[in-house]
Amino acid sequence: MVRRVWKRRRHRAVIRLLSDAWNSRVLDLGAGDGELLSMIPASCKVGIDLLPPVSTSQFFIVADAHHLPLRDSYFDIVTCLEVIEHVADPPRVIEEISRVLRDGGTLLISTPDASPIWRVIWSIWTRTVAREWLGAHQKQL
Repeated sequence: MVRRVWKRRRHRAVIRLLSDAWNSRVLDLGAGDGELLSMIPASCKVGIDLLPPVSTSQFFIVADAHHLPLRDSYFDIVTCLEVIEHVADPPRVIEEISRVLRDGGTLLISTPDASPIWRVIWSIWTRTVAREWLGAHQKQL
């Protein structure tokens, strides 16, 4: 429940920032279930994640963010929300994003709150409710 509310809140903030994305090509790196892409009013939307979504009506590619199987300078907007801290080589992922993002394009990137209180919440949450996320953060950013 809390995770779903947090995710929706984050997605609404992104939608407000991308309100003029109608004629844009958007890449959502770490797209998960494709929920964010379904909310973005873009003409071309692509989601990438390591695992295929259970169901989505969006164009979806299973790929590693370190090696994006995409054209150079193609996307107008790239979103990378709560993903970069999970990858083995963040600078490499940023290079790949830069490669596929057109000059003057928009990158929206976010990471979890690094405050002490959030670290306590994360520690308790991953040891009780969401054990699948225990050890998921490869980097402390």
